[in-house]
Amino acid sequence: MKKWLAVAVLGISLAGCSSVPDNWSNMTQTEIQSWQASGFTAEVAQQWKASGFNSEAAGLWKTAGFNLESATEWSAQKFSADEAKNWVATGFELDDAVDYRARGLSPIHREQAVE
Repeated sequence: MKKWLAVAVLGISLAGCSSVPDNWSNMTQTEIQSWQASGFTAEVAQQWKASGFNSEAAGLWKTAGFNLESATEWSAQKFSADEAKNWVATGFELDDAVDYRARGLSPIHREQAVE
């Protein structure tokens, strides 16, 4: 079920990509500056925006090491970029992270475990 949901969300996001502009059209000057400040080109910014991300959120996911596809999957399960980064850094895949988080657990880094 979880994988199906992630695939459905991703499919909807990517389905719109064929009609997503590859320039700064449909954005205000303020939006353009914000996307540029987060390190996005017009084409990539439009893809993230079409998938429901604003420049701030997209920048956080990008900084955390996620591409649009993985950010879409993790955010669809209500993970923040930092949370997802922590789960991935400790070796968890999305489905396991969802299950463990639902049980009230969180990832532990090896340094924390040694203390």
